[in-house]
Amino acid sequence: MSPNLGLLASAWIAMKRAIIMFAVPTAHTALHLGFSDPEPVDHDPLWSVGEAARMETVQRRKHMLEVIALCLLGRGRSAWDDAKEYLVSDVEFEDPTARIIGRENLGLLVAKASDWLEDGNVSTKKVVHFQDKVTIDWEPSVRLRKSFLKGRVISVPMRTNFYLERDGPATPNGGDSQLSDEKVWRIEEEWYGKSQLNKNTVFPSLLGSVYQATRRGVGFAIIGLAKAGIV
Repeated sequence: MSPNLGLLASAWIAMKRAIIMFAVPTAHTALHLGFSDPEPVDHDPLWSVGEAARMETVQRRKHMLEVIALCLLGRGRSAWDDAKEYLVSDVEFEDPTARIIGRENLGLLVAKASDWLEDGNVSTKKVVHFQDKVTIDWEPSVRLRKSFLKGRVISVPMRTNFYLERDGPATPNGGDSQLSDEKVWRIEEEWYGKSQLNKNTVFPSLLGSVYQATRRGVGFAIIGLAKAGIV
């Protein structure tokens, strides 16, 4: 076999392996979204602070969630400068298909979404505030403004978890405790309310780790294509 044929054979084998590694998680994810049941949500979570501090924290979160939601709906060009102040520098965004890491990369994704999407709206079903996260059941809808599907409206019911961290510990506030300001360190989308496939939800756990690695790879590819101006 000539060196060129050997190189082509090796490239073909590598391509087949890559296709299999991508196809298996994709097929399993599609089956999971189509046939599994949504996870229940605790509607009355416990807090370690009093009711007054809890209500004040919930009120402070409203603007943060509004501007971040605008970014996720493809309306982020005007909202990003405000939204990014609520995100840690190494924020994670993950849906069932891809994982994006870093505020700069997420900002690039938001800018590209603004180019591709329009008329973003959302119907909110339920909002549950935990002390360390906010869970929202909603149904975003957007219209595609590019590609051969231009004008098509996409709507996916989902559960989005905004995981929060605080700048400091709780501080006294009269007879109560005051929670410090919060920032989002992870945004996790669960389409149709179905939990993501990962090492904690898939048996064997090694297979779940492969799925997570695949999403990281897809996210890396998306950001690479965006930085190159291809998408």
